[in-house]
Order: sequence, then C-alpha cells, then structure tokens
Amino acid sequence: MTVSRDLDTSVRREAGLMNDGKPMESVLRDLRAEGFGMIDCIKAVTRLQSCSLGEAKRTVHLSAAWADRREAHDAFHDELERQAKEELN
Repeated sequence: MTVSRDLDTSVRREAGLMNDGKPMESVLRDLRAEGFGMIDCIKAVTRLQSCSLGEAKRTVHLSAAWADRREAHDAFHDELERQAKEELN
C-alpha cells in the first residue's frame, strides 16, 4: 500500500466510505496502515464524527486499531499526573 501523508485527502475518502457504512474502527485501522499516527487519527475522528477533542481521544485510545499502544500511553499519562501532583505539593 502506498503511504498517503495528506490527512485531508484521506479524511474525505474515509467520509465517503463511512457514508456507505464503513465503521470507524476500520477507518482507524486504514489510517494507521497508511502511516498516520494517533494525533492524526484523533484529528480525523473530530472531523468525521463532528465530536469534541476529548471524545475523539477516547475513540482512538480505546480502539482495537491502537490497542497495542494503549498500555504505553496509559503509563505515560499516569506519570504526567504523578509529576503534576508532586509539583503542587
């Protein structure tokens, strides 16, 4: 598969496919396979579902397409929270 680095083009293509019934999980798998990262996928979800940034983050974070990165991201966020609490004390 050729790697597409134009998120806008990919989002327009995926929007058309979603109109034909393609589920978001498949969209996320395809975008990742094209070389897009989590941040790009979050941007795509906000556009495709007209949702908030928080909702888009949850959608991507909890997706099967990104399940292999979930543990590392959770650990990163836990460490950020721990450091922020230490700074407040």
